[in-house]
Amino acid sequence: MLIEENEVSLGLILVGFIIHPIFGILGLRKFLWLIRGKEIITIDNLNLKITKSGSFWIKDKIFEKKEIKNIRDKFEDELYSKDRSKWFNENMNSIKENQRIMLCFTIGEILFDYKFSKIKVFNCLNESERKVLIDELKKQIEK
Repeated sequence: MLIEENEVSLGLILVGFIIHPIFGILGLRKFLWLIRGKEIITIDNLNLKITKSGSFWIKDKIFEKKEIKNIRDKFEDELYSKDRSKWFNENMNSIKENQRIMLCFTIGEILFDYKFSKIKVFNCLNESERKVLIDELKKQIEK
C-alpha cells in the first residue's frame, strides 16, 4: 500500500497501524489459548474459582457456591438433548461447535446456572471425565 500510494493517508494509518495490530494481538491471544490453554477449578468454603492460564488478558472468574445451581453435562442441556446420536452426525452442529471454539475460549462441556446466567467450562472431555467432574463438583458445592 505504501508503494502504490504517493502519500500516507489517514485510511492507511488507520488500517496499517491500528486495525491490523489489534487483530494480530487478538489472534495471538487465541492461538496461545488453543495450543497451551487450560482451566483450573478451585473450590474453597465460600467460592468456586475458575482460573484460565496459557494466554494473556484473562481474568479469573469467582462464583459464590450458594448461587451455583443445576450442574450438568452439556448433553443434559436443551440445545444438545434432542437426539444425542444425531447431534454427532450432523454437519451443522459440528460447524457451530467449531465456531464456538474459534470465538470463545471454552465450548462448555460442563454447564451450571449462576444467578441469571449459564456458565460453560472445559473443552474436549470424554463422557467418563465429564461424569467424574460433575459428581465431584456437586459433592463440593453441596458441602
